[in-house]
Amino acid sequence: MRTLGAFLGHGGSWNACAERLHAHVNTARYRIRRVDELTGRDLSTMADRVDLFLALQAH
Repeated sequence: MRTLGAFLGHGGSWNACAERLHAHVNTARYRIRRVDELTGRDLSTMADRVDLFLALQAH
């Protein structure tokens, strides 16, 4: 959830997300790919980004 929040909070920027998490950019990519797999969503689409952003806000 922390990785997803960082990714969405930085407008989908891999580099900014990785910096925020103090992780390598490939680690951020891997984690977001896992979110895609686990949720059945595609974070490359704006609609799915909005849905997951709202879900995080509600959490």
